[in-house]
Amino acid sequence: MSVIVQEPLIIQQHFSNFDLFSSVISGYDMNVNQIGRGSFTAYLQQIKYGPISISRITSRLRVEANGMPPPGVRTFGVPTVNCQPFVWRDKQTSGNTIQIYKPGTELAMITGPAFEAIDISLTEDDFNNLNNIWGFPDLARLIQHREMVECEPAKMHELRKLLIYICSSIDREPDRLRQDTTLQNLISYQVPYLLAKALMTSIVHKVKATTDKRSKAIKTAIDYIHLSTDIVTSIQRICRDNCIINALWKEPSWTSMA
Repeated sequence: MSVIVQEPLIIQQHFSNFDLFSSVISGYDMNVNQIGRGSFTAYLQQIKYGPISISRITSRLRVEANGMPPPGVRTFGVPTVNCQPFVWRDKQTSGNTIQIYKPGTELAMITGPAFEAIDISLTEDDFNNLNNIWGFPDLARLIQHREMVECEPAKMHELRKLLIYICSSIDREPDRLRQDTTLQNLISYQVPYLLAKALMTSIVHKVKATTDKRSKAIKTAIDYIHLSTDIVTSIQRICRDNCIINALWKEPSWTSMA
């Protein structure tokens, strides 16, 4: 009897050139723009074992990201302490939210100057097969039509702690995943298990698509910021200089973005 050995895929790369960084983010149909001036540094880590892919991105400069999630899989964004709080599709998030990238969901995010994101990707069939084994609801029932959910802090802490452990372990010893069956099982089973447990504790966060007027206002303001990085600005000044109606903003969330 032959035994099929799963070969892991690991990509780990440091960047000091923004253009190179934005060109190598694989799997995402994404446009990434640097906001502000200064030295750019980033780290990209992608881990795939069995049905699970884990993507970790850290950066040390504010960036604007727009695009589409990886095709053919369901992707879930788990915040770390280095990207709290942040704005997801014009809504303020907390450290206990999970962002759900559905097919056709547009990614629209502006990061802080220090950013770290960890995404989990797997097919819906693979997730449902595992949930069936554990006696959990299938994915459609877990998330319904939601694009962001808030989960119990304790469950999020468990999931975040496991993801950081996996990423840090492979960062130190990239070859460990090829031989360490405990680490392999953590990725293949424990990550989706804790993800499902967190989703089961979730409450609804209603995230609506940005209206055309608000989208245009945000784009105008971002362009203004690109051209005015050496000026300390404010929402009022942005609105005045660009003929934007100030009522278009919800000031708390815009302050976090701008």
